[in-house]
Amino acid sequence: MTEELKEANEFKELLGISKEDKKKVTFCEYKAKIEEILTKLNALEELACDEDLETYIVENRTSQGFLPRLRLINGVDIAVDDMEDRKKTHAAVALFNKLQRVAGHYTVSEGGMQMTAWFVNDEVGSLINHSDTPNCKMMTLLYSKTNDKHDANLMPFTVMWPTQDISANEVILRDKLEGFYEKQFRSARLHIWFETPEDYYNQQLKLWRAINLDQIGGINEQMQTLPVLQQP
Repeated sequence: MTEELKEANEFKELLGISKEDKKKVTFCEYKAKIEEILTKLNALEELACDEDLETYIVENRTSQGFLPRLRLINGVDIAVDDMEDRKKTHAAVALFNKLQRVAGHYTVSEGGMQMTAWFVNDEVGSLINHSDTPNCKMMTLLYSKTNDKHDANLMPFTVMWPTQDISANEVILRDKLEGFYEKQFRSARLHIWFETPEDYYNQQLKLWRAINLDQIGGINEQMQTLPVLQQP
């Protein structure tokens, strides 16, 4: 009687066949122990994996001597060996990586010197997404009762106002790069907030090569024919 060898992941194909036919089938399976794999990764310096494997490596790497050159797991230094501390670090790294999406800044000038102050909008301002065709604008306003920029009670506000009629249930959108054109690499900067379509970059590159850098007015006119970028 000839035996058929099938992979384990094809088991579902055997459902419904007779018991006699099932006797003809032999499943072959090889289980590699995680230690067997880890001991062979001597040159590995950075690793992305799930939380269970991260915990196992952190708790056993030193005692078992594997991954001698490992520096980072999921973006966190291997030296952080307490799992609660690692979870906190993961949360901090995730927040840091997204900070540029919600952070804003304003500049105060004095005597030819400029000071830049960074801030994060509240939960309302941070949720207003980008569009190349916005229906509102936002601007930072500094308020002081003494009209003094050195006022210890100086309060920064972000003021938002509509630029067109907005219907009920219509999404509020702003241009997060207002005043930036391709001369300031606008399409590249937009990558901060979302994955820019590859064809958008290709069209921008063709446009960039086709006209002189100083012809910024021509760029703006031709940009009207490009895909509109808008966060969902």
